[in-house]
Amino acid sequence: MSTSEFRAIIQKFAETYLKEAYNKYTLLSDAQSRFQSTQDIYQAAIKEGLILAQIPTCEGGTNEGMKYSMIMAEELYAVDPSVTLTILGTGLGLSPLLIFGTPLQKKQFLEPFLSKQGTPLASFVASEVGGNANWLDPSPTARGVQTFIEEDEDNHLLLSGEKIWATNSGGWTSRGPDLMCVVCRMKDSNTTPLSSMSIVIVTRSDIDANPPNAFTVVNDLEMIGHRATSGSHIKFTNLRIPVQNILCKPGTGAQATEMVFTGSACIVAAFSNGIMRTAFEKALFFAKTETRNGSHAIIHYQSVSDILLSIKTKLETSRGLASRAVQLLESHQLGELAYLAKIYSSESAIEVVADSMKVVGVDSYRMDFGFGQLMENALVLPIFDGGNVGVRRRQVQKMFESDQYDARTLLD
Repeated sequence: MSTSEFRAIIQKFAETYLKEAYNKYTLLSDAQSRFQSTQDIYQAAIKEGLILAQIPTCEGGTNEGMKYSMIMAEELYAVDPSVTLTILGTGLGLSPLLIFGTPLQKKQFLEPFLSKQGTPLASFVASEVGGNANWLDPSPTARGVQTFIEEDEDNHLLLSGEKIWATNSGGWTSRGPDLMCVVCRMKDSNTTPLSSMSIVIVTRSDIDANPPNAFTVVNDLEMIGHRATSGSHIKFTNLRIPVQNILCKPGTGAQATEMVFTGSACIVAAFSNGIMRTAFEKALFFAKTETRNGSHAIIHYQSVSDILLSIKTKLETSRGLASRAVQLLESHQLGELAYLAKIYSSESAIEVVADSMKVVGVDSYRMDFGFGQLMENALVLPIFDGGNVGVRRRQVQKMFESDQYDARTLLD
């Protein structure tokens, strides 16, 4: 399928299912109710193949490359970011399994996501209460990752710890999603965070086989934006899972986590492009149709057109940077531009929404104009999926510090 054909399919889905979603779920009073109210839309996404479109063809899906994921991310996020995160969050949740899973693990755990049936959710559960910016700090006084696995009898493991912010982690009924890939450490006081970091798979069946208090939702967070997204504070208490659920053995989990979040950096850039596109289109339409009681449309004032020019430049720069990042990531496994794209695009999105409001003027402060909703959602882009200050800029800094870094690597 060509990218233009795929884009048309995603645009049709967004127009059909997402356009009025915000007006409906915002009538509900709490985060979990709003999230649950989108289950029908998610089911439609399953039936329309939007989960399959995030699974490579070699694994039974329909994804032919990351550029298709980027199209989906921008087109859906431009219309409704909350539902988009749920749909794309499942893709992120499956990523560790798709990249690092054995054939047996893929056969065992992927099936619910290949059938176009039901509403299966997946979640990549990494973020810790207290933050992850220093998750690999080897200092004995650093807490780092506090989610641990330890050996139990009969080839089982016990998982304990608390996680927060992971999309879909609470599940539709607060009993967890169908599949979680959980970043954790092997419990051993003599190991460093790097040498003990692991990723394990937890399924809804695993949770159901444990006592009720082995998995709990501590809190469904009320967020500034993404009002219908599940990013719960969850807790594992001696949750018993089979040892075969180890996806990344201790010592390999950190590199695996970095790899997954390198790919997701590009997706956040696409989210940002969706926000910027919507803001630009709103501001441009207003400038071409409004005179503000003058003799001609305000697009003809240079001050207005200059702001619009700046907005469009940021949008297209972001698109180009993200596209190049995907190309280098898939062809040469180079992550530098992925990090730069995430940083530039996410921070530009906030600037673009603010500048678009300047074009419209005081009417942009009205709820029905939609700029408030855009800003609420844009605000999270620089601070989630690896915050730009605590994680993404430090990743690039580490590259620059290396004696092997070549500033001309990206020229060819």
